[in-house]
Amino acid sequence: MSKYPPSVQENMIAALQGVVLHAEEVGFDPVPLVGALFKKRLIQSSHTAFVLHQISLLMNIAALREDSHGEFTSRRLRLVSELFLRESARICVVICMLFENLINHDQLQHHLVQHSAAKLIVAASSRFPDHSELQHHVCLILMLLSYTTQFVAPLAQQGVIYVGVHALNDSGELFANGLRLIANATACRGAWESMDLQQMTDALVRVLDRTVGDSDSFENCVVSIANLCANRTCVLTALESGLVDIICGLLQQERGSSVETSEAHAKICRLAWKVAFIREGCEHLQRSQLPAAMRSWAAAASYPPLQCAAREALERLGVDTFRGHRQLQFGSKRGGGGESAAEAGSGGAPKPPPRENSKMTFKRKKIVEEILSTEETYVSALIVLSKAFLEPIRASLASSKPLMGEGAMKAVFGPVEVLLELHKVFLSSLGARVREARENEDDIVVGDVFLELANCLKLYNAYISSYDQAVRALSEAMLSSKFKAFVEDQKEQYSSLSISSLLITPIQRIPRYTLLLQQLSENLPPSHEDCTAVGRALDAVLDVMEYLEAQKAKNHAMNEVLEIQQRLSGFDGVLVQPHRLLIREAVMSGGTSVVLLFSDLLLHCSSGKRKEKEREKEREKRRDKEGKEKKKKRRESKKHKERKEPKVLVGRYLLHEEIGRGRYGKVVRATLCPPIHPSSSSS
Repeated sequence: MSKYPPSVQENMIAALQGVVLHAEEVGFDPVPLVGALFKKRLIQSSHTAFVLHQISLLMNIAALREDSHGEFTSRRLRLVSELFLRESARICVVICMLFENLINHDQLQHHLVQHSAAKLIVAASSRFPDHSELQHHVCLILMLLSYTTQFVAPLAQQGVIYVGVHALNDSGELFANGLRLIANATACRGAWESMDLQQMTDALVRVLDRTVGDSDSFENCVVSIANLCANRTCVLTALESGLVDIICGLLQQERGSSVETSEAHAKICRLAWKVAFIREGCEHLQRSQLPAAMRSWAAAASYPPLQCAAREALERLGVDTFRGHRQLQFGSKRGGGGESAAEAGSGGAPKPPPRENSKMTFKRKKIVEEILSTEETYVSALIVLSKAFLEPIRASLASSKPLMGEGAMKAVFGPVEVLLELHKVFLSSLGARVREARENEDDIVVGDVFLELANCLKLYNAYISSYDQAVRALSEAMLSSKFKAFVEDQKEQYSSLSISSLLITPIQRIPRYTLLLQQLSENLPPSHEDCTAVGRALDAVLDVMEYLEAQKAKNHAMNEVLEIQQRLSGFDGVLVQPHRLLIREAVMSGGTSVVLLFSDLLLHCSSGKRKEKEREKEREKRRDKEGKEKKKKRRESKKHKERKEPKVLVGRYLLHEEIGRGRYGKVVRATLCPPIHPSSSSS
């Protein structure tokens, strides 16, 4: 076909279009056409109209015949994707329609996600920002891919999420698909590092009131904001964008009797509850008109989920639901705010502001007591780990047969003694604060104590990062019967916990602090003197957890690179660098070579499989040769023994009877036998 003029080629493709559309009627199989078009490289033609007809033909084949999806290999999809960079908007639209028909095909998903071809679609969207049809199809493809959770993070790294943010400036189906894409992206915490969270939060808050008429878009918008509100910076951005005013305005709208309206109000209450978990968000909501509107919904709503959501939000804000509502009802019955103080309350005096209930105080004391008791248990475990195991092992290093090598000891125990001293100081401060509160019968204030501890928790980095090495070193040490007996003796004498259980306690301690501080924060009203300090301590501990997880991931990545360098031979460079990460390791076909893709380097290495086969053949030849030599030596040795063995002739017979061994060999006794005559044999 390539030898014909472009006009003739175009007519031939148009004729094939008609045949494909009526393939079942005429009994034609269009699947081989896919391979033929790619085999002749006709899709790389410089004639735009001809390329457009080819892509349209492929799109129709993919739509009519699902068995043709296997013809679209990774190489062929790459050729099609490259057209996004040089062809017109119309061709880009048809390519997107082709990809929509192939969206469930594994090769296309792998091509777009793993081979970073999705960024070519984003590039086409950026080339034609005003082409609404192209923007619609691009957003639709990326939205469909985002429903697979493991695809979200790689897609975010390719800048896909900004297509959804850009779609918020539009309307209709493009606007709805953009919200779906953002909702799927914000639900995946692993993709947050590749997104501008503040820009996304600001855009979502600004379009929240536009989504009220569409329940699906409203839900996606509220869910996206709620997901982002787990980040303190996003909450501050949402507050600056007027989120509290928008929430208050939506809740104060005229009540609707439909379930859809009630469900929308319930979602707003849940969003407010989420925002209230951040201290600044809680303070903004308390100063607004939101508590008053929520009290009304909490008591008078006919939709139970709305009632429950409003009460939970008020409880999170530290507002007494029923007391506040009764005050509002009482004043309204008296004709507004013009009544006297004696009419407003019993006893002739205005009612005091709502106070925290005794249940919250009781829970708070129990939580603080649990913090103190678990801290005592934790310090006791560190003492056992140090006194019963670390110190005897260190003392044994001076002997000729130590229990464990110095390197293995440092790998197993790490900075245990430093952590012990840190938590001794914290336990002393915490215990003194609790005893003081008990003596004065006062409330316990522990937020400032936790703030001092949180500033030192980064010392856990060395222990957490090397924990995997500690487990391996301990496993190797347990192979020694001497060390194993020592561990069992110390366990019986000092603790019922094994050394493995003691070593994992520091790993579990910081998440435990987070949980206890979260519970303590939930039972502190905003007016409490410890509320601000506990909130800051919780934020600090969460920041430390994020830091430790990032450092652990970084150390794991560096260990991967280090293991690869140890496996390499013939490489003179230094592979381990602070910025270098291993992205992928792939074995080429045949297994004779390996490709290592790093963040800034690509290595093509021989896997040594062929050399190993050659070495195996040489070893087999050597074993055969050695076997033959051994057989030859055994035969020669046997002949030599037979020559040295004394022989005694008796008549015509050779008799052997070994009765012992002397200095020069066997001692043989010969037994004389009379000769056998024919007469005796015949008788």
